[in-house]
Amino acid sequence: MTIGAGYLLSHTSGIPDYFADKQFIEFVLREPGRGWTPLETIQRAKEHAEPGFRPGDGYRYCDTEYQLLGLIIERVTGKSFHEVLDERIFKPLGMDRSYVLHYSEPAHGHPAPLAPVYIKDAEGSSFRSMSFA
Repeated sequence: MTIGAGYLLSHTSGIPDYFADKQFIEFVLREPGRGWTPLETIQRAKEHAEPGFRPGDGYRYCDTEYQLLGLIIERVTGKSFHEVLDERIFKPLGMDRSYVLHYSEPAHGHPAPLAPVYIKDAEGSSFRSMSFA
């Protein structure tokens, strides 16, 4: 069965979410310096989470779908996701302080301070392991 981008964008694909893997957050906390690639999170979802439903038969927010969409964009454009965002969204809209954390820097000025991100009791905004997002 083929799952189109519309299912991914509308969270109706039923694809397993890597956040459904209860141990995933433990890995993020245990190894804060580790980066996660989209392929790693997708593989994690395939191995440790169950599909929610048949495509089109339900709705469930799913981070894995965004990972897949990013990879589709990279495949179609031949560029990294952060380059595509910069060229097609940030620059045309004058968003010169926008960037993709852990992958790029703002075009002008220093990055704005990050808002605190809490994972259980740990403040994780500086964790490289947050690259899964």
